Amino acid sequence: MLPFAHRSDALLLPGLVPQGVCADWLSLIEQRHATLDAEALIASGDYSPHSSSLRLRALPEITVSDVWSELRRSPEFLSTVHHALGQQISCAADECWIRRQYAPHRYPPPHAPHSWHQDGALGFDFLAPGQQRPPADALLEMLTCWVPLTDCGDDAPGLELIACRQESLLAPVELMHERLAARFDEQEFWRPRMGTGDALLFCGDLLHRTHAAAHMNRDRVSVELRLLAQAWAVPDRLKAHRFVDLK
Repeated sequence: MLPFAHRSDALLLPGLVPQGVCADWLSLIEQRHATLDAEALIASGDYSPHSSSLRLRALPEITVSDVWSELRRSPEFLSTVHHALGQQISCAADECWIRRQYAPHRYPPPHAPHSWHQDGALGFDFLAPGQQRPPADALLEMLTCWVPLTDCGDDAPGLELIACRQESLLAPVELMHERLAARFDEQEFWRPRMGTGDALLFCGDLLHRTHAAAHMNRDRVSVELRLLAQAWAVPDRLKAHRFVDLK
């Protein structure tokens, strides 16, 4: 398990990405969405209509290095990443995303908010024949860095996290909200209000989902990176993925 200890085992850094940079990125994203060939992108795996998510690689005007360059300006961010993953960092470039979450009354078909999950499940096949529950080594040691390009968590969808580290990957049946609500105390559920350019850094074992409420009337756009140790042995399930070394 990664050595990571903060509120909710996640580190919230206000205003990490400058407002002007966020505005530029948001403009590029909106232009891309205006000319989106959804069918072609779905076929390539670069777009998910269920979560209205676009892989970052499908918008070459914003690269992994561009996002990393803004994040690494913060000594606290950089020291936390190095403390968790070591000095040599890689990014799972094919699993970096631009997320759009609509206000609940504006969902286009077949959009839905993300349900409870762990990012450390990346590439794991829960439906593999004979798979009863994930093996002990199925959970990846990784960090997700999540940056909203608009204010969120109040009148626009944000994130909800459970403030408890997990030793292993949970099976889908264990991720049902009713099961989690019965397992964890109410105060362990955290719904941070975040401003434009804030950065939320959290480990791959942390349970989280989209926080969307009926009263919300604005959409939210966010960018996220998936970070791993450069010396980490890539499991077979990720052999076909592209990794970018970060400095």
